[in-house]
Amino acid sequence: MGAPRPWLTWTLRLVAGFTLLWSLVEPLGARARVVSAAEEDSPYFAETGFSVAPGALYDYFRHRGGVRTFGPPISNRFSLLGQDVQIFRRHVLGLNLDGSVATISLLDTGAVPSTSIGGRTLPDADDDLVYGAPPPGTADYATLAQAFVRANAPEQWEGERVGFHSAFLQTVKLRDAFPTGGGDAGLLPGFAQEIWGLPVSQPMRDPQVPDVIYLRWERGVMAYDRRANQVQVAQLGEMFKAVLTGENLPTDLAAAAEGSPFYRQFAPNALNGVARPAELPRTVLAGAFPQPAVSTTSTQAAVPVNAGLDTYGVTRSAAQVAAPAGQALAPVAQAAPSGVATAT
Repeated sequence: MGAPRPWLTWTLRLVAGFTLLWSLVEPLGARARVVSAAEEDSPYFAETGFSVAPGALYDYFRHRGGVRTFGPPISNRFSLLGQDVQIFRRHVLGLNLDGSVATISLLDTGAVPSTSIGGRTLPDADDDLVYGAPPPGTADYATLAQAFVRANAPEQWEGERVGFHSAFLQTVKLRDAFPTGGGDAGLLPGFAQEIWGLPVSQPMRDPQVPDVIYLRWERGVMAYDRRANQVQVAQLGEMFKAVLTGENLPTDLAAAAEGSPFYRQFAPNALNGVARPAELPRTVLAGAFPQPAVSTTSTQAAVPVNAGLDTYGVTRSAAQVAAPAGQALAPVAQAAPSGVATAT
C-alpha cells in the first residue's frame, strides 16, 4: 500500500476533482433528461430513512440503474466544497453547474483516504496504467476508452473467471436508460463508463483473503469473490459518510483519516453543521444526515432496498442486497460469462 497523500493535497485534489471529473466524462450518448419534482416523486427508502433528491439527481439515479447501481441513498442532498452532492451506499453523485450529474471519485481525491478499509486491502492506482489511458477529448475517444476497458477489465485472470468486463457492461440496462422502450443498446457501455470511469489498477488478490480479487476503477472498486462466484462492489459511499460523521468507521480507516479535512466534520450543533469550516469551505452539513420525517400524507412510497432487484441477470436475496452499515463490500452480481447479453 502506498504512502498516504498529504491532507492539503487531498483537499486541493478534491476541489479540482469535482470540476475535472465532471467535465472530462464523455458518455457515448446524450445526458439523461432532467425532470422536476412535480413530474415524479423520488422514492423513499425505509431501510436507510432517506429519499433520493428530486430533480436532476433522481432522474440520473433512475436512468442509470437506480439502487442496483448506486445502492440506496444514505444522506440528504447537501453542499460539499460548493457543489451539491448526495451520498449513496456505493457512490456519491454530484450536481454540476450546467445541471448534469456524475459520480465522484472518492479514492483518487482522498475523500476515502485509505485503501485499507474494514480489514480489506484495496488496490492502489497503477500510475503506468493511468498514464496509458486515452485522454478525454482526443479523436475517437469513446472507441478508445471502451477498448481500454476491454483490455484492462478481464473476464479471466490467473485461471479465475472474474467477469469484470461483463459486470461493467451490465451496469446500466436498456430498460434503465430508456424505460419507455426503444433506445440504442450501443450507448450502454458509455453509460457504464459514466458510473465507473476507466480501470486504474491491475487485478489484485486481497492479501488476507486470496479468494477475493479486486479491480479498481476511477470511481469505484469491483471485487470478485471465488467462494460465492460473485462480483461485489466496495461500499465507498458508506465509507465516506463514516469519515464525515465518525459513525460505523472501521478502525483502520479511522487511523488513516486522522488529520483529514473530512474527518468527523459533521457537527449538528455547529454553524452549518461543520466542525472545522476552515478545512472544508463552502460546505453545509447541517441537513445532510438527520433523517427527514415522512409525512403521513406524502405520495412517496417506502421502497425496500431489496424490492424486485436483480443485477446482471441474477436475482438477489434480501441478505445479499441489504449490506449493513460499515461493511466494506456487498454482493452485487453473479460473475457473468463472456458473451452474456447485456441489453435487457
